[in-house]
Amino acid sequence: MRASALLFLRWRQLVLCVFGALLLLIFLSSIFPSRSRGHSSRSVELLPILGSKHGSEFLWQMPPRPARAILFLAHGCHCRATFFWDKSPNCPHCIGLPEDRLYVLKALESRYAVIAISSTNTCWDRQADTGKVVSILQGWIRENRLDGLPIFALGASSGGYFVSTLALRLRFNATVLMISEGHFEVMDFDRDYPATLFAHMPRDERRAIGVARSMKLLKEKGVGTEEIQCLALPVTPQLLSDRIPGVGDEASRKIYQALKEAGILDENDFMRSDGRRLVCRAVLDRRNAFPVSLKKWEHHIQEELNAAYAYHEMTSVPLERTFDWFADHGK
Repeated sequence: MRASALLFLRWRQLVLCVFGALLLLIFLSSIFPSRSRGHSSRSVELLPILGSKHGSEFLWQMPPRPARAILFLAHGCHCRATFFWDKSPNCPHCIGLPEDRLYVLKALESRYAVIAISSTNTCWDRQADTGKVVSILQGWIRENRLDGLPIFALGASSGGYFVSTLALRLRFNATVLMISEGHFEVMDFDRDYPATLFAHMPRDERRAIGVARSMKLLKEKGVGTEEIQCLALPVTPQLLSDRIPGVGDEASRKIYQALKEAGILDENDFMRSDGRRLVCRAVLDRRNAFPVSLKKWEHHIQEELNAAYAYHEMTSVPLERTFDWFADHGK
């Protein structure tokens, strides 16, 4: 009896230890989420359908199962709708920037019908683009029998300013403005304005002050609003291979090492300054860390370094919170 009782106690202790370890892992993963937003685990392919109306190109894709919501994506300055989808036979001129494409993947996996429209000019213009976008969106919704579904919008930088005013013409259920404070100080809106989430980078102090003012105006009108502050992230040896399909582990490590040796990364592997202010390509070329095969990923690499510095760049840091925000306001 003593031997069996001792065996039972040891077995019970082992079970409790394993269970405790699992709980600890779950707790730690919730506090320190993985920086890898791996592309290989995604179950949806990015295969858009291209369209053109009023001289504006647009791309769209339906989820594998019946859509339960709609997402409109508005790019930033110097970008296009094609930046949200990977290059494919469906879209040979798409480039699939790493942070942008993750919003399309997440939307499709969440059963959202996704559409992105290119601005008329380099940046969005209310006069030139509002009527076009309203016509394209309304026509696309009708043609694909999506009437009655919740409709959401996400705009980055110039696209965020545009979405903030577009919401006066189109009834969105909720919006997300990324690295943008919107045009609320010059807008006439009421409590029926859609709930607005601001995802911004507080390192950009001027814009952070603008976001605070916009949130104050929204709250005064009784409009739901929250913010997500996106902070700087360390550059790791696996950063680029984790985020950019097509960049392998060896290339990612070489680029990391070149940045480290050049003093572009500090002792904790954070970017010392905005990637836009660095001649990163020249630095990498001098250290033979940027072979010809990587040239097509130059814009992708720059986006990741800019996002890591966290001053003004599209970022998927608020990806999960964005879709939680949409889900909370989808009725």
